[in-house]
Amino acid sequence: KNSTDDKDVIIESDNGSGGLAAYINCDGSHGSVRLYHYGNQKLETTSDGVTVTGTVSDTLGPLRRLKVDQSSSTFTLTAAYAGQLIRNSGSGVTITIPEDVFTAGDMISIWNAHTGDMTVAQGNNTTVYNTADGNTGNRTVGARGLVTIVCTASNEFIISGTQLS
Repeated sequence: KNSTDDKDVIIESDNGSGGLAAYINCDGSHGSVRLYHYGNQKLETTSDGVTVTGTVSDTLGPLRRLKVDQSSSTFTLTAAYAGQLIRNSGSGVTITIPEDVFTAGDMISIWNAHTGDMTVAQGNNTTVYNTADGNTGNRTVGARGLVTIVCTASNEFIISGTQLS
């Protein structure tokens, strides 16, 4: 439903409190669109981009916050770990990078919070290159070490970080 000035589109008008719950304002003179919720501007599009007031999130949570996943035992990575930090607190843990799970650009960080070593294993049909020397194979992450794994192509990964051998 258009408002009287033909620039606002009401999305929902009856919120039980007598005010507008949400509406869109289209400003033709500035080429922008603004989304309001209970009178507060939440989103604006302009020729320069998009501005959001409040938290932007996806299924992992707020986009400016890294999701931390706790682990203390051996396991194989899944696509759900992309974009996350794994905090390992177990002794002698092995985390395996499997084939045909990740897409180029997927990134996972692992912090070995334990005082012993942990292993990042190169799964079947995957290649993991150590960025320090170009060698492939399983990697050891020492106590309190932090590594980042990046998928660079189908079943090809790079690993870099601290306490890495």
